[in-house]
Amino acid sequence: MKLNCEIIKDLIPQCVDEIASDDSVNLVMEHILTCESCRSEYEKQKNYTYNTNDNQVQTLIKIRKKLKRNKNRIIVIIVVMTLLLFLVVYILCFLQAIEKNHFIIMECMLLNL
Repeated sequence: MKLNCEIIKDLIPQCVDEIASDDSVNLVMEHILTCESCRSEYEKQKNYTYNTNDNQVQTLIKIRKKLKRNKNRIIVIIVVMTLLLFLVVYILCFLQAIEKNHFIIMECMLLNL
């Protein structure tokens, strides 16, 4: 069996549980179009149903899906907060520079009197 098939077979459970990245899903789908062995493994795992005793497994799968959806939101929030922090620092530095320039102008005006 090719190494490529081994990698695909490692990714199949994540694809079936819908927790794999989009790139991984695309890779698996492209591969199973041409590989009968991997396609049968994918179908076998896709058609597998959990026992009713596997409630913990189902709960964990739901949690993983929810975390995957929330990951992008968290990234966006972090980026926005970082940009806001930089903006505040920039504004504070700009205001401080204006205040220094204003002080220098006032000092020059007083000296000219």
